[in-house]
Formats: sequence, C-alpha cells, structure tokens
Amino acid sequence: MDRTGQVLEGKYKIVRLLGEGGMGAVYAASHTRNAARVAVKVLHPEFAREANSRERFLLEGYAANKVGHPGVVRVLDDGVTQDGLVYLVMERLEGRSLEAVAEAAGGLLPVDLVARYALPWLEIMAAAHKQGIVHRD
Repeated sequence: MDRTGQVLEGKYKIVRLLGEGGMGAVYAASHTRNAARVAVKVLHPEFAREANSRERFLLEGYAANKVGHPGVVRVLDDGVTQDGLVYLVMERLEGRSLEAVAEAAGGLLPVDLVARYALPWLEIMAAAHKQGIVHRD
C-alpha cells in the first residue's frame, strides 16, 4: 500500500516509498513542524495486528540505538496511529543500495567492492554482538 501524502499522528508527512520488504516498508518523510528529513519504517498491517510482532518490531528498532556505532542508523521516534499503523522514525541517509552498486558494476561486485562494503558491515556486527545484540536477517 502506497502511503505517499499520508501524515502520521500530525507529525510525519510521507513523501515517497524508499523500499519494501517482507515485514514492512520504508518511506522518505519530513516532520511537519521542523521540516527534518527522516525515514519512516512501517510494519505491514498483517503483522501490526499481532501484539508479539508489534512489540518485536519496536524492540528491534531500538536495539539499533544500543549498538553505539556511527554506521548504524538511529531510531528517533516511534508510534502507533489510531488505525493501528505501527512505525519507527529514523534518521534519513542518502546513498545507493548495495543492489544499485552491483548493477552499476555489471551485476556482480568485484572483490575490491565486496571488501569495501563487507568490512564496515562486519565492524557493525561486532559492535552489536558486544552489546549482546544478534542481527536476525
């Protein structure tokens, strides 16, 4: 479901869809009063109906803040709308997806690019593990 133009709890206006996965979708958004550019991750409605899924979604979002690494996106806010939409508000970063980088490289990443992206990711995973956080994906 495209939520472009929707305003969440009078605070966050959805601008455009950034990406979608099995559990939810991520949108570019802006704060209606201070114009801060943010990303809003929304839990798909079929999961939002389950209390366990809602709780896990919010807990996993805030686990990112505990990692304490500059390579991890910070979660700034969360909420549940009157119609049951569960969301996380995160800092919005600009860049390209790894898929886009691979496409630009001809479909497969050369070894030097794999190392360039994998090593920082491994540092983030190590920082998460130090905090007792295990990434499930």
